[in-house]
Amino acid sequence: MQTRQQIIKQVGATVNSVKALLRSVGVEIKKSEWAKPSGWERLLEQPVIPIWMKPLLYVLRKVWEFQQQVRQDLDAIVAAELSRWPEAEVVQEVPGYGPIVTMAVLSGVDDINRFKRSNQLASYAGLVPSSRDSGGIQRRGGITRQGRGLMRYLTVQAAWAAMRSRALTPSLQKWAKRLLVKRGRAVAAVALARRLLVLVYRLLKNGEAYNPTYPVVAS
Repeated sequence: MQTRQQIIKQVGATVNSVKALLRSVGVEIKKSEWAKPSGWERLLEQPVIPIWMKPLLYVLRKVWEFQQQVRQDLDAIVAAELSRWPEAEVVQEVPGYGPIVTMAVLSGVDDINRFKRSNQLASYAGLVPSSRDSGGIQRRGGITRQGRGLMRYLTVQAAWAAMRSRALTPSLQKWAKRLLVKRGRAVAAVALARRLLVLVYRLLKNGEAYNPTYPVVAS
């Protein structure tokens, strides 16, 4: 999982390098052009791209293709590993929880009985608000960002996907939208990530199946 995350970062760096080179000569590349070899060839035929730049762009494209292949290989390894976890089928029912997010959570949790309460799991992922006392007054800040960094990152990504999913419970949808309007997209995504992780705790702890009519789960 850590290796896969590093590959994704490298993919992003490669794409950004290409975009920066093209932008320097006034060319913007679209996702459709990047993904298809035919679109890439048409891009390189543009006369505004200098001759010296084309070999470098070609090399970066080959690097990207190799990175994508490695990523696909790692995804296959994750899928094979996930098949050994009987809880995976239940967890993947949670909106936004695809194979990668599910594997990150299950491998991080290992045994749900390690956590007596759901907020302990949320804290383990670094998804609970930080707090400090000043003059007898307790103030809450942003999330602690302690614990399992990869789990935290992927569960927040899952929350972004869940916001667009019809499978998200109506009560959670309304709650997330209200928070989005009131506090902004980033805060809403982190808060929803915490609620969904609490829901995962409930499913694993009680052996339940995901129910799309669940009310808002407490965090």
